[in-house]
Amino acid sequence: MARSFAALVFIGAVGAVGIAVAMRPTIIRGDVIAAELRKKGMDQVECDPEIPLTATGADFHCAFTDRAGSRGRVHFKMNRSGHYAPEKQ
Repeated sequence: MARSFAALVFIGAVGAVGIAVAMRPTIIRGDVIAAELRKKGMDQVECDPEIPLTATGADFHCAFTDRAGSRGRVHFKMNRSGHYAPEKQ
């Protein structure tokens, strides 16, 4: 009986740790997103240094600079599968 109880406690503890690890956000490096945007034809791009991706997705900002020196900042939303787009204002 004690061994069965110990096995149930162990299974419950492993499950709790698994849930806790699954709920932690994944951190995406901003320079990786900036490199992808540069591949799409943007000149200079700087994104937030660390972008937390949670179960609901991610919100982040990127600053763009064109060849004339004009700067702009855009807010992006990313879904859990990694697809991102500028958020409409």
